[in-house]
Amino acid sequence: MNLNEVDRAGDIKTAGNIVKQMFHKKHKVMTWPSDSKPTIRGLIEQLDDPFLLSLTKNLDFFIHYGQAWVNLNANDIFSDKSETSNVNDLMKDPSYFKNKKSTVYKIMQIRPSMYGVLVKHGNNMGNADFTPESNLVDEYALKVLDGSKMPLPYLRYEKIDDERRGEYVSFGQEGRHRATVAQILGATSMPVAVIAGIYPPTANFNDLADFSHNIFTDIKNQ
Repeated sequence: MNLNEVDRAGDIKTAGNIVKQMFHKKHKVMTWPSDSKPTIRGLIEQLDDPFLLSLTKNLDFFIHYGQAWVNLNANDIFSDKSETSNVNDLMKDPSYFKNKKSTVYKIMQIRPSMYGVLVKHGNNMGNADFTPESNLVDEYALKVLDGSKMPLPYLRYEKIDDERRGEYVSFGQEGRHRATVAQILGATSMPVAVIAGIYPPTANFNDLADFSHNIFTDIKNQ
């Protein structure tokens, strides 16, 4: 994949133009190596991006997915549906869940990097790091570049009143790998279904309103 190769000269020129667009999109300055025959891989290494580097495995692959990465509107890579049926049911009939399940939700825009922080806090994990599976991340990213959308992530907070444990907040989530992919593809924000509930369900809507308001406000202020 040498930029100065003479065979497939048209493809090499196309790939070189994609490299320039990648640098522009990432707001980086491209520096030509002292080598008289710089390679696409060598130039992409300057971007310090493992995913983009993985696209250089062959020229056709790079042209197809590299151009898709450049053209992608990274803030529009999520579906408005969850892969979890309970979350979809909640979004489909919010009045029922509010009145019968003491559960409400709000779609919030969250920075992909902040999603991981919220998960750590929700799990009381402090500074524990999440290490995404690189194969799974690349698989998700390539599907998005091929035109698919990722399911809507969610963060779920439930205030539970237990006879033995007392009152505590249970936390659940789905979306850490998707948040990683969103970062890789350049998204500045991602939609997340933030769910707040009380168990056992209560007829006191003020309790639910106060709890959900605090959850939504805390996330908004992050």
